[in-house]
Amino acid sequence: VPLLAAHVNYDNLQQPLVALTLLMTINVAELYMRKKQVNTGLLLTLLVTAMLSSLVKFTYLPFLTAIAVYLLYVFLRYRPRKAKTLINGAQRVWEKYGTKTKVLYVSFLTVSLFLFLYTYGVNVVRYKNPIPQCGQVLSVQECQGYGPWARNYKLAQSNPGVNPVPVYFTGAWLFGMHHRLFFVINGPGNTANYQNHLAPIPALLSAVLFLGAIYVCVRYGLRIWRRYPGMQFVLFACLVYVLSVWGRNYHDYLQLGQMVAINGRYFIPVLLPLFAFTLLCYREAFAKHTNVLAWIGIVSLVCFVPGGGAISYLHYATPDWYWNNETIRNIGAWLKETTLPLFLWQ
Repeated sequence: VPLLAAHVNYDNLQQPLVALTLLMTINVAELYMRKKQVNTGLLLTLLVTAMLSSLVKFTYLPFLTAIAVYLLYVFLRYRPRKAKTLINGAQRVWEKYGTKTKVLYVSFLTVSLFLFLYTYGVNVVRYKNPIPQCGQVLSVQECQGYGPWARNYKLAQSNPGVNPVPVYFTGAWLFGMHHRLFFVINGPGNTANYQNHLAPIPALLSAVLFLGAIYVCVRYGLRIWRRYPGMQFVLFACLVYVLSVWGRNYHDYLQLGQMVAINGRYFIPVLLPLFAFTLLCYREAFAKHTNVLAWIGIVSLVCFVPGGGAISYLHYATPDWYWNNETIRNIGAWLKETTLPLFLWQ
């Protein structure tokens, strides 16, 4: 059960939805920029998917903001001289759809818009906040049953004050994000038994790869930026998301006096798009040295296996994780010993 719970949550749905909506946004924008045409069906599908994606997890809202800002920029920047031309073109595309298709589009749009407005619009009107805290909705006593809120409430009561300099916070924030992208939580919630294990080999290799990625991105990023217009939007969306996560954590830091909820998994939605950009830069840098690219790929794969992956949970599992079955526990012990070399030390 711990192995399953560690990997299955709402992030598994959010990640493909982020990728899907980013791709649809690029398709809508590129068609408009090249031919001054709007694919009405694709645009409606994007709107429906984006609004429903925001209901999976509120952290999708920065992506929704980035999509809205980017499409608004594209529509204004590349608008035809006559707005009527654009409207007529979109209308012609819409008229090509059959009655059943039109009904489906309108139905999905109506349902998704209602759910979006009911979730976030009502919150804004009632609580002046699209994502109200538990204490704004329920009593303090009722909210004590929600662990993160109870923790924050307790910390806020004894906030000793902190160094508000953003540079200081950002350094500790980046370190915490890196650490908690590879660690494994082992043990019950009791503070005395709470351990955060970090596999040194994949963590160090990833840090080295990250420094190399910064270099190639700085050196060759502008070429990729110009060569792939869609990547410009992807990087913009990633930037909006990262800044929103940073802002949320920084706000909590000032309010609570401690760094909380700094988890590397919050970066997972932007890792795949950033990987794509970085790989393009690496390919540009080592175009004549494919063997170097192969070794970089191998090392990267090694980093994915342990340290935050399935092997970490096998290695750090304790007997109480398994069913009361001697065979299963023996298998778990064997797996733990087998994966030990990947971690250098316990």
